[in-house]
Amino acid sequence: MKKNLLLLCLMTALCSCNSQGKRALIGKTEYQQKLNASYKDASTSPLKKKDLKGFKGLDFFPVDSIFIVTATLVKTKNAPTFEMATTTDRKPLYKEYGTLNFTLKGTACELTIYRSQDDPLTPRKNHLEVEIKAGIMVFEKH
Repeated sequence: MKKNLLLLCLMTALCSCNSQGKRALIGKTEYQQKLNASYKDASTSPLKKKDLKGFKGLDFFPVDSIFIVTATLVKTKNAPTFEMATTTDRKPLYKEYGTLNFTLKGTACELTIYRSQDDPLTPRKNHLEVEIKAGIMVFEKH
């Protein structure tokens, strides 16, 4: 009888400790999963407690390899520093860094890129899915 009671207590404890209430991290790429994990973690999340409770994951557009391009960077020399307009009253200082030239769906494109001057010594986070080493990109084959 004692063995049955012990077994019953053990089974009850195991069943109450299952992870059915926890949801797996969503995201098709490692970056998406890491970003969702940081939002889900109360110590790093920008969400309020009430929003964090129901957080399931961020919505992402599907990955489309058509938009993976190789670009040529043309650096801008002696660009002036200017105040960038934002949706608030804040006017951060930026400087034109250069232009990226690439082809997308057969159309030649040019994208101007800017560098923050407010905190130029802060290392930048790489949000691309390629490793960048000293200005050289190392691509994974798809």
